[in-house]
Amino acid sequence: MKRITLIYMIILSSAIIKGQGFEEALKFSQNFAGGTARFTSMGGAFGALGGDISVLSTNPAGIAVYQKGAFTFTPAYNKNLAKTRYFGTDRDEFNLNLSIDNIGLVTTIKSKNKQLVNINFGFGYNRLADFNSNQIFEGINSGEGTNPASSLVDYFLHQAWGNHPDDLDPYVEGLAYDGYVIDLDTNALPEFEYYTDMPPPGQTYQKRIIETSGRINEWAFALGANYAHKLYFGATLGIQSLHYEKISNHRESDNANDELLFDYYRFNAYRGTGYNLKLGFIYKPIQLIRIGGAIHTPTILRFEHEYDAKIYSIFSNPSNLYPSDESGNYYDIGFYDYKMVTPLKAIASIGLQFKKLLLLSFDYEYIDYSQIRYREDADLNEMDEVNTALSDYLKPAGNIKTGAELRLGDFSIRGGFIHYGTPYGKNDFNKDAKYYSISSGVGLRVNSFFFDVSYIYSVREELIRAYDHFYSPVDADYRISKIAATIGFRF
Repeated sequence: MKRITLIYMIILSSAIIKGQGFEEALKFSQNFAGGTARFTSMGGAFGALGGDISVLSTNPAGIAVYQKGAFTFTPAYNKNLAKTRYFGTDRDEFNLNLSIDNIGLVTTIKSKNKQLVNINFGFGYNRLADFNSNQIFEGINSGEGTNPASSLVDYFLHQAWGNHPDDLDPYVEGLAYDGYVIDLDTNALPEFEYYTDMPPPGQTYQKRIIETSGRINEWAFALGANYAHKLYFGATLGIQSLHYEKISNHRESDNANDELLFDYYRFNAYRGTGYNLKLGFIYKPIQLIRIGGAIHTPTILRFEHEYDAKIYSIFSNPSNLYPSDESGNYYDIGFYDYKMVTPLKAIASIGLQFKKLLLLSFDYEYIDYSQIRYREDADLNEMDEVNTALSDYLKPAGNIKTGAELRLGDFSIRGGFIHYGTPYGKNDFNKDAKYYSISSGVGLRVNSFFFDVSYIYSVREELIRAYDHFYSPVDADYRISKIAATIGFRF
């Protein structure tokens, strides 16, 4: 009998973390330019400009710039192309979806005070993140290079090692044990060591299909004040709703005999609500220059995590297995509740207005991703492990946003660029990841009616882990296109 035990030398220090908690923590803490077509076409660089309902989620002082009420509605069309390379095999997959990126309303109350010009109230909905994506990676492990023993079986072995079979996670390594993908080495008792009869590196074909869906939406309630057309203040109460689902189907086959070995299906869903407060100002020392700043408090998110799994293995009878206890009783879908605290965000902005002809704007956002924290009373040790990993492998990042608008009477031409700083620290194998967006758009104003269109093209290049605890790098290249259109009017 062939015995391939877990080779700990292939486990790099940057990968021994709770991969699931690490991945989701970062995903749920990152927000990208979303809102009206005017806002997104200028790269979201509105921190010193205002006058757009999207600023409720960035610098709420911007609503105080309004001198009339306004309403906006913004649908969008999205395409996410995922290109992967795994052990020399290239695969492309895409996802198409429609979304509502913005709905907003601002009302203005004129003041009788000569210095306090107006007080404005704003209510809006903005899409902060979109998780809709399909991707596939596949390849034959060569048995060479930095990861000579890559297989999902290695992950199962790592999770099982040192644990009694009754203590194995029934949704993960417990399924692999029940399906005889891994087995207990009885010769090693009382030490609980496990082995597998799977083919050795170089003979295993692997394929993973991943489907994700969901979004982060924010409902924003804002108040802004205009002081002498020089100084603008604003505050927003943000209520975020999060929905995220991930379905993963993993298959491994004996490449030499073209024989299926096992299929492993995994389902994860996160649903949560969070709250934050945003404070901001805009100061206009002269007509040409505007200076802005904003602070976003950490968002406290409360999640319900739902999960399930099954495995199909040729080694077991029956072949299709579901999570069960030691008596063979099936478990229902699992649930787990916890909280996560996202980092504080600080924004500094400057805008230049050349009469009514040209606008230029620059925003800098600072976020310390190493400050992401999980909070859970039930298992403090497990949460502490994830929090330590987040502190060690993430770092502060700066996002640079630029935008421009050329006004030609009632017609406007716009452009923008965003460079997202990498959140990965020098200890993480993804420290060289890249993410940037290029945007453009046009707008038309006719009396109180306006119509804007934007196009955003985003590029994200990074490595993803095929298995949570192992350095199994998959080259991932995402090309994301969005077309948004805003219909609005002033009153």
